[in-house]
Amino acid sequence: IKGRIVRKFDLNDGMENLVVYDLFHDKENNLWICLDDGIHFFETSSPLTYYDKNEGLIDVINKFKTIGKNTYLASGTDIWTSDVEDHHRKFRSLKILKQQAFDLNTYQTEFGEKTIVIGATGIFELNLESNKSNLISEEYAWTTVQNPLNKNEIFVGLESSLGKLTISKKGWKYQTRLADLKGDIISLTSINGKLIFGTYCDGIYVYDIC
Repeated sequence: IKGRIVRKFDLNDGMENLVVYDLFHDKENNLWICLDDGIHFFETSSPLTYYDKNEGLIDVINKFKTIGKNTYLASGTDIWTSDVEDHHRKFRSLKILKQQAFDLNTYQTEFGEKTIVIGATGIFELNLESNKSNLISEEYAWTTVQNPLNKNEIFVGLESSLGKLTISKKGWKYQTRLADLKGDIISLTSINGKLIFGTYCDGIYVYDIC
């Protein structure tokens, strides 16, 4: 593997926690760092900012996502969002899921924009405008990614298996596509029409979608 480490950020740079669950690079070129007790906000032109209980965050942050102009967090207890009051950012729980959320993604389909969350008790679709959640499947899952060849299909990383969600006029349909893998699928991406998934303790698989 070519390349080299050019910089490391740690406790000496103001980080108060070194357990990192997710990274998000926003359009303003800032880096959001999800930790097990809050968030670090790294502005490229200024030092690290740490968001914790003083800003309302008292939770493990598993995933960071911006949807429109809003910020959403998948945490150890629920989905969180933030508000800016008097130039100061405050975080609050939406109390929409009321359980641990592992993953949070929004997808454009032929039937509109859909927000999919992986919770502790299954796979949910969220309506952020009405602040309601709808259970799609009770399958225990880790993550999702959209089929690059069909925007109405969402692949789901499961325990030792790969699942698929398909949306139509009738709503969501769930099915298991692959079974009997040796490791949980905890990360998913697509490259050149192929699905790439990383597993827990069983390496990386390349799956032909066609």
